[in-house]
Amino acid sequence: YPWSEMKRCNLDDSGNVLAYFGDPTYKDDGSNGQVMVQIPKFWYKSEMVNEGGQKKYRWWIADNEVDGFKLHPAFIRNGVVKDYVYIGAYEGYESGGKLHSIAGVMPTTSKTIVQFRDLAQARGSKWFQQDFLTTCAIELLYLIEYAHFDSQTKIGQGITDDSVYHQTGETAQYGNQSFGDPNSATVAMSYRGIENFYGNFFNWVDGININDHRAYVADQNFESDKFDGHYRQVGFTNATSNGYVKDIGWTSQDDFMFLAIDSDGSDSSYLHDYYWQNSGALVARFGGYQSHRSNAGAFCWHFVNSSSDSGSSIGARLLCVP
Repeated sequence: YPWSEMKRCNLDDSGNVLAYFGDPTYKDDGSNGQVMVQIPKFWYKSEMVNEGGQKKYRWWIADNEVDGFKLHPAFIRNGVVKDYVYIGAYEGYESGGKLHSIAGVMPTTSKTIVQFRDLAQARGSKWFQQDFLTTCAIELLYLIEYAHFDSQTKIGQGITDDSVYHQTGETAQYGNQSFGDPNSATVAMSYRGIENFYGNFFNWVDGININDHRAYVADQNFESDKFDGHYRQVGFTNATSNGYVKDIGWTSQDDFMFLAIDSDGSDSSYLHDYYWQNSGALVARFGGYQSHRSNAGAFCWHFVNSSSDSGSSIGARLLCVP
């Protein structure tokens, strides 16, 4: 735990689990609800120390309340503790005015973060698109499990050097297992059931807004271009130049994030993944896409676009918070 309880499942629009991967009634095609990955609540501890003039970061995960550990903020929404959050097993596909997570379709792209937000929320009050807090939780789960920042060598390169985009469902047979090929950039990857967590398409990420390199985060009531109220400003400034992430921001309140404050690294050191930035009011996309090669990965963030932008390389992913 918590990895043992990360499972692909079918979820109805009320947020009820109808079947888990391996059950006779489980379906990948949407005929038994959305195909999601269940992530159970967990506690974590983080510290940053300076040893011999070098920063060192340490993270721990616990399966219950332990002295010195905090419940991960992905499981606290508007002050209410959630036992689970559910992230789309597959990249989002629009049909009938709603965003879907199903196998065997080409993910929908070329919509703004606002349009995708509306398509996700059309499922009901418990539905959103992928958000920052959940993404941070998955990054931490990956990091603790693999003890290495280079997800492309530990799991697989993902679809990051191909001439075409891929349909969803290439990893359907692997269910809850992680899958990938470190030697091929034309094969879909999956982290514990989350197919193409990076690669194939970028995904918009809600719950984080950037204004002149300062991040503002929220756990509910998502909207773009908001930098006050329930959107809290983090305690550090993001890196002001593009590059591979060398160092991340860290405060006692912001100790669960993996946002660049130094982008002078490389694809073979530190966080291994690329960071893009710009000035002004921006929204977030995550992961890297079909031709991003070593730039992509589980710690790749792109803060360049405004909320009115869209693109053929950018899609979305469902999130459910029952």
